[in-house]
Amino acid sequence: MKRKQSGTSSQGGAVDHQAEHAKAVDFYRKGAHEQALTHVNAAIRAEPNSAIYQADVGVILMALGRNEEALIPLNRATQLDPGHADAHYNMGEAYQFLGQKDKAIEKFKIAMSLNRGLGWKKIRTAFARWFGFSRS
Repeated sequence: MKRKQSGTSSQGGAVDHQAEHAKAVDFYRKGAHEQALTHVNAAIRAEPNSAIYQADVGVILMALGRNEEALIPLNRATQLDPGHADAHYNMGEAYQFLGQKDKAIEKFKIAMSLNRGLGWKKIRTAFARWFGFSRS
């Protein structure tokens, strides 16, 4: 998860979406995923069309083991920003965890086409896990 750069709230500042997102990132990094989810959802209420926030919900849901549910915000993130390589990659991870290898490979390929650096490193790690290879 990455912190979102500055912007304005679509609701006139009623909710400081940036502060909520920053709290979500901090909680996520500490392993407090339920609290992270609470704060990123608050950010989304203020900025529902943020691909970053939508993707972060998906990542948090995956951390909670809710991979099928994670596909919904990750898909939304890719609709809002088709070039969001991390969202495509994370969808691939979710599909992988759900045993849907063909869909996982499709999403990994998209991620790699959008960002070769992200793609090769992360995809290599994902396939190593997938096929039971250990890194030595």
